[in-house]
Amino acid sequence: MNGQWNSGNTKKWHKSSYSATHGQCVEVSPRGNAVWLRNDSPDDEGPVLVFEPARFGAFLGAVKAGRFDHRTDLPRRP
Repeated sequence: MNGQWNSGNTKKWHKSSYSATHGQCVEVSPRGNAVWLRNDSPDDEGPVLVFEPARFGAFLGAVKAGRFDHRTDLPRRP
């Protein structure tokens, strides 16, 4: 996998029920032996994160534990 969304791929994306309404949404799509994650964007050709299912579970655990909350150095979208 190249980590890019392919508009010819018809797999369904599921929006997180925790997504905000101000451009902070994420979508997930299970695909075979991988889980794809992307921001909810009108850019269908944008980048995605690709995880093995077990590693996706670990990533979600880290998010829920707040391990990424300290990242105040990241640029904010308008």
